[in-house]
Amino acid sequence: MRAENWGPSVLPEKKEYSTRQSSGAMRETTRQQRAAMAALARTSQLASNGEVRTVFIPTREQMPVCAEAGERRGNVYNSEWALLDTLEVNLFMSEKDKRTKAAREAAAAQRAALDEQAVTVQQAKHAALAAKAAELAEANALAELAKADEKRKMAEQREANMRIKQEREAMLADARSRREADLAFRREEAAKLVAAAQAGLEADRRAAEAKMAALRDEAARTLADNAERLAARKAAEAQQKLDDFETSKRMIEAREAAERARDGQAAAFAAMVAARARGAGQKAYDDKLARLEREDRLVQEALRETERKEAARAAWEAQRKVQLRTDLVAGNEEIKRQKAARLAAEAEQAARERALAEARSAAEKAEAERALAAAKDKVAAIKRVQAAQADEARIRVRTDDVFMTDTERRLNKALLEQAVATVVAPKQYSVRLY
Repeated sequence: MRAENWGPSVLPEKKEYSTRQSSGAMRETTRQQRAAMAALARTSQLASNGEVRTVFIPTREQMPVCAEAGERRGNVYNSEWALLDTLEVNLFMSEKDKRTKAAREAAAAQRAALDEQAVTVQQAKHAALAAKAAELAEANALAELAKADEKRKMAEQREANMRIKQEREAMLADARSRREADLAFRREEAAKLVAAAQAGLEADRRAAEAKMAALRDEAARTLADNAERLAARKAAEAQQKLDDFETSKRMIEAREAAERARDGQAAAFAAMVAARARGAGQKAYDDKLARLEREDRLVQEALRETERKEAARAAWEAQRKVQLRTDLVAGNEEIKRQKAARLAAEAEQAARERALAEARSAAEKAEAERALAAAKDKVAAIKRVQAAQADEARIRVRTDDVFMTDTERRLNKALLEQAVATVVAPKQYSVRLY
């Protein structure tokens, strides 16, 4: 706010212009009039009744500027300075009227004492000028004080804003460093957990490989044992076949011997019959026949015993084969079952570890998102505060040179009370609109 705008105002002097103009001045005036008429034709609009309307209508781009100008004009017209300005003009005009009336009455009543009245008027004029100069000096001093106070306030506000800005930057840097340290710590912990999980998986894999090697060794031993048993069984079978062959050979030889014996017996029997026919002894013939029958019975019993043993051995071999096959199948099934159980346990353990890792990752992601949202909210709050401060500063810049401050109201309290009591329609005289 400039001090010279708030000093005691004076009415502008009435200027008189000569009505006589030269031809050049008239031509210039005519040219100016034509330009004004052309501008009027460009900016005027026709009303509904055919009249020409010369009211200025702003365009869309001019609306914000016109609105601000109208707001400032209204603030100026309704300001307290305009009220004091009107009071000052009214007081000045009242004082001027009183002085003029007193001078007129004095001139009419005391024409004889013109010199004394002139001296009195001159003294009064000098006193008025001195009082006005004192008032002007006082107003300038008050304006300077107000300007210094405003500068001090603005400097303090700038310092406060700088401190707030530095504190906010420090807070943001601290929060950023803490967030980065937290993220680094979490990454390190995650790396440790992953390394531990990988080490556990590697140990489990090695244990599983060792277990598989043990199972393979056991299976190899089982297969070797089965092979040995099979070889022994085959050797036993070969020996049994050899024994059977020898037994069959002996049986065949015994059978052939029995047949030869029977043939001999038949010949003997025939001879005996012939002898009996010839009247030989009967007893010798009966003894021989009983002996032959006994030998034949013994041979038949030996053959039946051999067949029974062969059938029992064949049944035992068949049962042994079935038992060996059953044992082998059972051993393979047990190995398969153990392998399936181990694979299922490993899959379940891997699923549990994967679920734990996914849960940890989801929790870390949610925590990071919450921290980011909190930081965004904090930045948005800071931006809102800065926007509010900017709006307040913009409004203050637009209105501080129009409205009074608290200090100015306190200094001009008496004048404001008198102006409110006496001024009916305030008008601004010295306040500049733009």
